[in-house]
Amino acid sequence: MLPENLDQILLLITQNQGRLYSYILAVVGNREYAQDILQETNLIIWRKADTFTLGSNFQAWIFTIALNQIRAFRKQRGRDRLLFDESLMIQIAEEVEQFQDYDLRANALSLCLQKLPDKHRKIVHRRYFQDTPLTNIATEMKTSSNAIKSLLHRVRHTLLHCIQQQIDLKEAN
Repeated sequence: MLPENLDQILLLITQNQGRLYSYILAVVGNREYAQDILQETNLIIWRKADTFTLGSNFQAWIFTIALNQIRAFRKQRGRDRLLFDESLMIQIAEEVEQFQDYDLRANALSLCLQKLPDKHRKIVHRRYFQDTPLTNIATEMKTSSNAIKSLLHRVRHTLLHCIQQQIDLKEAN
């Protein structure tokens, strides 16, 4: 039976393919195995699509399906030396899931960087994207290294606060 919200489910599946593959690869540590498991996981996701409730955590749902497929794959492969043991696999899976909000944070950071005054954004860019030493930035800005260091500290605090606000807004919607 096809789910009534087929278009939305297809969009979610498509949007999450990269994350899903990365998750599987991180857990199994082998590209060929990860591709096989991804295909099987996608089949299960498709078969169970009508059980997914829109508005709930799609990524957690597909990661759970993927972890079950990884377990099934391990069982099929037996004691293959190229696979992690069960306890390590679970530990890796838990660690990877903690980073599931990476895209959300990256998007929030991008928005927050745009909100900074030009001067601050340029300094952040020089320091963190171009890896320019503080002394060089200070010389270019005709100020002290301590002043730049202090400014960057305040900007990081501002960015952190802004990112958290963006995430809170996103989660509220």
